[in-house]
Amino acid sequence: MIQQGRARGYRPPIRAIIGPTRSNRFERASQRHETGAALLIALLLIVLLGIIVAELSRSIAIDARAVLNTGIDAQNTQAALGGVQYAMALLMRDVPSDAPLSLDQDWAKKQQIEIGASTVTVRIMDEARKININHLTPDADEGNELDRLARALRLDAKDIGARALDWMDADDEGPFETGAANRRFLCPAELLRVNGIDRGALYGDNGVERYLTVWSDGKVNINTAAKPVIEALLPEEDTDLAADIVERREQEPFAKVTELQSVPGMTGDVFGRIKKVACTGGAVFMIESKAEIGPMSRAVRAVVRRDEDVMQIIFFDGDPLPK
Repeated sequence: MIQQGRARGYRPPIRAIIGPTRSNRFERASQRHETGAALLIALLLIVLLGIIVAELSRSIAIDARAVLNTGIDAQNTQAALGGVQYAMALLMRDVPSDAPLSLDQDWAKKQQIEIGASTVTVRIMDEARKININHLTPDADEGNELDRLARALRLDAKDIGARALDWMDADDEGPFETGAANRRFLCPAELLRVNGIDRGALYGDNGVERYLTVWSDGKVNINTAAKPVIEALLPEEDTDLAADIVERREQEPFAKVTELQSVPGMTGDVFGRIKKVACTGGAVFMIESKAEIGPMSRAVRAVVRRDEDVMQIIFFDGDPLPK
């Protein structure tokens, strides 16, 4: 009977007897290391992919917010422009072209309206309440209105008015002609270009800039002007009259400049002087309109002039307003 299985005399390979060789063990270890490295690479790729997805999501969110903010800004811009149109319509409706202007009238009060999703705050200011620096009237003894305004504000700004006059007059004669442009001022901020006038005198706590304009016809509305402006219209020895004028207009606004003669202490000489530079109305207005949706806002500013039944914009500034 033939025995099944391995033939007699068969010898198994040596490796089967003595187990795996060093080479085999190295191959298996290498395979395990390769498998571990592959797993590590896979994990790294997953982490990297997660970072990319997160960054992409963040970028998409930022882009979405940017698109949303752009849309909100566009809404606010249109609403702010609508506020300017609203103010112009209010002036046309409520202020007759030849009527006195006073601070107790509706146009002078802050308005708040809703335009679309925006809340719009509108302020209207009479430009005739300010001193027009292109219409200064020099006085040999007291300087001009700008000089007297600086003194009324207790500013250390000697010769500020004389310097401004030399900067804009057409001649080259005067003590402050150095660097003069010999033209009219385009805005009160141009006073900073005048030698000897510093930023503190213009924009400090008691700075003159808020009391100045280039838009009015040169006359000052005694119904809306601040007390320092009224003081600047008077001889220095009569500046106490400014308080009496303000008190009188608070009781009843002046309908005509001639009513100044009823103010206690008003003399014929002083009235003869102030009537040349005073008025009770105005045709030029500054409109500030600010539209807000949540934390986002847009503000615009326009100067408008009324000629009879026509209201036109003569200056527009779409930059953000100072806080």
